[in-house]
Amino acid sequence: MGVMRDFGRLRGCLIVILIVPLVHSHVRFVCPRPRSPRTDLTEDQQNGACGLGNPEDSQRDEDVTVVSPGPLTVRFEETHFHTDSPFHISLHSYDNDTHWCSLLNHIPHNNMASVDNPGCKDSVYPIGHCTKSTYYVTVNIPDVSCELCYLKLSFITLDKVPMSKLPCQEPNGTCKTYVSCANIKIQGHSSGGSDDSHGLETCTNYSDNLLGKWPYTQQQVFKATLSPEVEATFTFDYYDMSLSYHIPTKTIGTVMSVELYKNGENKTTLLRQSITVDDNTDDGVTGKWKNPSIPLPQLIVGNYQVKIVTIKKTFQSSLKYLRDMHQPGVYVPQRASYSKQGWLNGPEFVGPGASYSEGVEPFGKCAPQPYYYISSMVPQLSNLHLNLSQHPPHGVLSAAFTDNRVHITAIFHGLSEHAQLVTLQGPVLAETDIQIDTVKVCPLKPQS
Repeated sequence: MGVMRDFGRLRGCLIVILIVPLVHSHVRFVCPRPRSPRTDLTEDQQNGACGLGNPEDSQRDEDVTVVSPGPLTVRFEETHFHTDSPFHISLHSYDNDTHWCSLLNHIPHNNMASVDNPGCKDSVYPIGHCTKSTYYVTVNIPDVSCELCYLKLSFITLDKVPMSKLPCQEPNGTCKTYVSCANIKIQGHSSGGSDDSHGLETCTNYSDNLLGKWPYTQQQVFKATLSPEVEATFTFDYYDMSLSYHIPTKTIGTVMSVELYKNGENKTTLLRQSITVDDNTDDGVTGKWKNPSIPLPQLIVGNYQVKIVTIKKTFQSSLKYLRDMHQPGVYVPQRASYSKQGWLNGPEFVGPGASYSEGVEPFGKCAPQPYYYISSMVPQLSNLHLNLSQHPPHGVLSAAFTDNRVHITAIFHGLSEHAQLVTLQGPVLAETDIQIDTVKVCPLKPQS
C-alpha cells in the first residue's frame, strides 16, 4: 500500500525526460546547413552516399541553399578528434551520380583543434558549438545548372590505421570515412550540359575546379642519384602540367645547367635550362619546365637520364620514380597550420608568397562577418599644417579584417608608378600579428 501511495502522489503530474542523442561523433557541415546534424554517418551501399539512405523528393527540398557559380566559403566542424586525417569536399547530383565533381581534395587536418566545447558532440540542432574545431575553407562552385545537388564532406580518418596499411583508399577501400551532406541548388550562368546529369559532366576535371595552385594537388616525385650523398628531386605536377626540380648544391658545387634526355643510342636533349651563379642558393637550385613534351608513363618506367653540369664536374643519373603525392582517392596522414578561427594559416595561403590565397578569402553567407574600414589617402607631407584643400586625396583604401588577416583594396589617382608596399601602423589590432595577403596591383590610366 505504501508503494501505491507513492505512485498516487505522482498522479496528475507531467514528467518530461529530455533525451539528447549522443553518438560516436566525427564531422558535419555547419553551413550550408546539413541534411542531418548527425556526425557518425558513413557511406556504403545500404545507407547511400550520405549515410541517410536515398532521400525522397520532399527530403531533397528541405533546407536547400541556393548558390551561384564562383567562390563559396563553407564551414564544418570536427566533433571527434582524429589526428592527421584529411577532408574532401565534392559536388553530386541526387538524380544521377554517374558524374560528380571534386571541389577540394586533401584538405589537411588541424592537429591543434579541440572538441571539448559543451554541446559539440550532440547530434541535434542547433549545431556550430565546436568553436575550437571549426574549419573554414573557400571552394569554387562550377558554372553548372543543378536543381537537386548536394555538397558532400568526407572525413578520411587515419589515426587508427596501422602504418603498414598506409596509404589507404577511398571510397569503398581501406579508409574509414565519415560523411556529411548539404542540399544546394546551383543557378549557373550557362546551360551546363545535359539534363540527366544536371551539367556535372562538365566539371569532372579537378584542376578546373580549383581557384589557383592548391598545394595538395596530385604530384609524382622522381629522384636522380648524383652521388652516394646527393639526390636531386624532380616533381611532375598535374595542376599546371609542369616538371620542377630541386638540386642540392652543398657538396657538388655551383650548378651551370640541367638537362633531360631519353635513354638510347640517340641521346637528344629534350629539356635544358641554364643556371646562373645567382640562381645557386644555400638551399640548392630550383627550376621548372612548363608543359614538358614528355609522356608521363615513360618518366615512370625510367626511360630518361638527367645530366647536371657544375663548375667542377658533370653528373649523370637515371630518373627513377619515387612516389605519388595527393593522388585522388589515396590518402596518407596530413596536417597543416590553422588560425584560431579555423582558416588555413601557412605561407601557402597567407602572405606575399601565397600560392592559394583564394582558399582563405571569405565569400558568401557562411563566411564569418569581416570588419570593414575605409580611409582616404593623402600624400605624406612634412608640413602638417598645410591646407589640404590645395592637395586633394590621392585615393581611397578599404580594409576588411577577418580573423588574423586583412584584405586591402585601394584605388589611387595620379601615381607615376605602381604601389610597392602596404604598411599598417597603429596600436595592436589583434592577439596575433596581422598578415598581409598577396598585393594585386591593377595599373590605372593617369587622370587628366
